[in-house]
Amino acid sequence: MQRRILIKYGGNAMTDPDLQRQVVGTIAEMAQSGNEVVVVHGGGPFIQEELDRAGIPSEFVEGLRRTPPEAMPHVSTALMRVNGSLAGLFGTFGSRAVGLTGRDARTITAHTHRPVTTTPDGDEQEVDLGLVGDVGEVDTTLLETLLGQGHIPVVACIATDAQGRDHNINADSMAGHLAGALQVDLFLVLTDVDGLRRDPKDPSTLIDHLDQEQARALFGSSIQGGMIPKVEACLTAIEHGAGEAAIINGTRPDAIRSRTLGGRSEGTTFSLTSRNNVPMGPSSSELIERDVKSYVPTFARLPVAFDRGRGAWLWDADGRRYLDALSGIAVTNLGHAHPGVTQRIREQAGRLLHISNFFVSRPQVELSERLTRAAGMDRVFFTNSGTESFEGGVKLARKRAAALGRGPVIVTMERCFHGRTMAAMAAGGKQQPWAGPMPGGFVQVPFNDLEAVERMLTDEVAAIVLEPVQGEGGVHVSDPAHLRALRELCDRTGCLLVFDEIQTGMGRTGRLFAKDHFEVRPDILLLAKALGNGMPVGAFLATEAVAGAIAPGDHGTTFGGNPLACAAGLAVLDQLEEPGFMDEVRRRSDLFEEGLESLRQEHEMVHEVRGLGLMRGVELTSEAKPVVKQLLSDGVVANATAGNVLRLLPPLIIDDTGIDHLITAIGQALTKLKDKS
Repeated sequence: MQRRILIKYGGNAMTDPDLQRQVVGTIAEMAQSGNEVVVVHGGGPFIQEELDRAGIPSEFVEGLRRTPPEAMPHVSTALMRVNGSLAGLFGTFGSRAVGLTGRDARTITAHTHRPVTTTPDGDEQEVDLGLVGDVGEVDTTLLETLLGQGHIPVVACIATDAQGRDHNINADSMAGHLAGALQVDLFLVLTDVDGLRRDPKDPSTLIDHLDQEQARALFGSSIQGGMIPKVEACLTAIEHGAGEAAIINGTRPDAIRSRTLGGRSEGTTFSLTSRNNVPMGPSSSELIERDVKSYVPTFARLPVAFDRGRGAWLWDADGRRYLDALSGIAVTNLGHAHPGVTQRIREQAGRLLHISNFFVSRPQVELSERLTRAAGMDRVFFTNSGTESFEGGVKLARKRAAALGRGPVIVTMERCFHGRTMAAMAAGGKQQPWAGPMPGGFVQVPFNDLEAVERMLTDEVAAIVLEPVQGEGGVHVSDPAHLRALRELCDRTGCLLVFDEIQTGMGRTGRLFAKDHFEVRPDILLLAKALGNGMPVGAFLATEAVAGAIAPGDHGTTFGGNPLACAAGLAVLDQLEEPGFMDEVRRRSDLFEEGLESLRQEHEMVHEVRGLGLMRGVELTSEAKPVVKQLLSDGVVANATAGNVLRLLPPLIIDDTGIDHLITAIGQALTKLKDKS
């Protein structure tokens, strides 16, 4: 399972060359195993040597080195020497490390540290420590970029203030703030002992776990001296979003390896099991109670409020972790907080959000070009949602039909789903008496039934609309021969073929578009969901001949295709078109299919497994909702559709360990429900 890990590097591993090589080799192994790794370091002994050479005396106040302006260049020289040496050492192990400081790209903005002490007379006075800094604002853009490119950022504890002055930052403090800002899964502080002890002098009193409240109660007793900033760093990390923090023995490479690669609990672990005085916001139960009072009761919500995500994992407002096997219903195909998408959105948000479609923007032009090229289509129109893409596609089909003297009828498939607007409901055969008269001009035929389509086709039909893989309808896959026959039928009769790839597009089925499996080109292609990886953006694409039916004023949108949404779409395409990415998705899809088939053979409750790529439906012999609820209780997010179908849509970036975890969890859920019956 891929994790994001930040390591505060220090102690004897900094000064002992042999130990340093072992520890750096272990950290390189972590990165080469698929983890995202950041290293933050200080360099006290080396700073001391540099100051001694310069003849600048060292003075410490409350454990912090006073750093007058004339000392800062020497502090910087020492830290950069350490930084370059560490980054270079990673290279000898085949890892791509990049040395930098907190001042690069203003990753850290420093505030001058001015502690207040009490004089013998009882008065409070501010202590001047010179250019010693506290961590102020944190901007992780540069680090996210480097991690997304497979680098190990090695960060020295220097940062600049608003006036551009360099400051010496406590390395533990900087590491804790960065761990929280990067939302790491694991923050490790390397020391020269096995962890925090109740009696600092007695190794047998090692504490294996503390929550935030318990840790703060130990300051001044068990937590003393140099252990104070390390514990503070761990608390800062978990209070600001890190999944877990630990202090471990950095003189033991085996301890680092077992903690990060073996999953064993070395050292002292800190976590948020207490909510007292923790700046993490309201609990799940609080948010759910408030939601019930204020939101229109249209969703049968499950009893969880999610707070953050990373990759294939989600955390609720209480800090509990879940494997996401739904991806927001096939939306977050690249997982949560994807570095490339996050960076692109940040950059565009600081540049231009909206201008209206009376004007052209660079992101929209670039996404138009790349998306039409990737899809093998000629023209595109951007929308805000899948339903809007469907409505726009239908409008285009009817405009073209009117120009040719054909009728407006749209043929759809039984069990289809195209959205929640009135026209989309009519297309899906969803008759709601309370809704009043439904839009007309829609008829349905059975899925994969060519003869039924042929009987329906007359000059009154403008288009045939279908999902290559039905999602809401139970994850049913089109017959390839049927789709090819439909293409020939439309070419012969002049009817249009429309593929709704709102759920199947953008890599979900193991190809960029599901149509690519069948080698059938539609006249109109509908997209949304994963196009923005969570940023609301959709599109309908068309051939030149069909798109030519639209004239200025026939269609429009206020927000569709705005620069921010298009920037997100470009970031998504960057990843999907990365060489080898879709090959890896197909490999994971095969592994996923094998695992689900093993469940079918082992559990009588599983009737059939079907789907394409990482879009799978597990048809059960009973209702699927109890399985979904059991999975949620066990820390897995899934979905029930069509009554008895467990729908599984994990992110395309899920790794082998995540797939194994998901298969095991489903098997255990089925067993638990069987035992209860």
